[in-house]
Amino acid sequence: MTSAPDRPSRSLEAVQAGTDMLSVLAGWGLVLLSVLIGVEVVARKLLGFSIQGADEIGGYTLAAVSSIGFIVALVNRAHVRIDLAVKRLPLGAQAWLNILALGTFGLMAGIFAWRALAVVQESLAMGAHAPTPLQTPLVLPQALWAAAYVTLALVAALGTIQAARRAVSGDAAGAADTWGIETAEEAAETELQAMAADNANVIRNG
Repeated sequence: MTSAPDRPSRSLEAVQAGTDMLSVLAGWGLVLLSVLIGVEVVARKLLGFSIQGADEIGGYTLAAVSSIGFIVALVNRAHVRIDLAVKRLPLGAQAWLNILALGTFGLMAGIFAWRALAVVQESLAMGAHAPTPLQTPLVLPQALWAAAYVTLALVAALGTIQAARRAVSGDAAGAADTWGIETAEEAAETELQAMAADNANVIRNG
């Protein structure tokens, strides 16, 4: 049977795996959008016609990718935070301030998700379509956008609970390492690991 302290770690691993998958999907979405825009430019300049809806698809893609980016940044501790004063406090105080910040972030994400779901519900009830040549049912892109905000709120809630449990159990350092502000040393270590992985791939494929 899995012990209680292991459950948050397993949950975090699942969140990280899901975030990695979302990152890949968002990346491919941007790649496909770039290809579509390139084809649109060539078609306009050389062939004299336009692919209807390229700008519309671009707007939907950027809305979805940007909201997914919030999730990726949260899990990877990449959101910008001012830590000039926080780093001067005792570790326990740092942990609880980080928990407060994460909880506040989750609350705001919950509000965004609530309003996004309201927009989806309204579009569904009205059967709204985009006033464009594609006549896209607005509920489709809006549902993706809202789902990303719901996921963001859930991840923030999970992080708040996990960090609070660690802080209460006396593991303030663990709470900071998982959900706190990334230090300059940690950022440098992450970059070095990424560079080492890139070099290993080059050597393997070269």
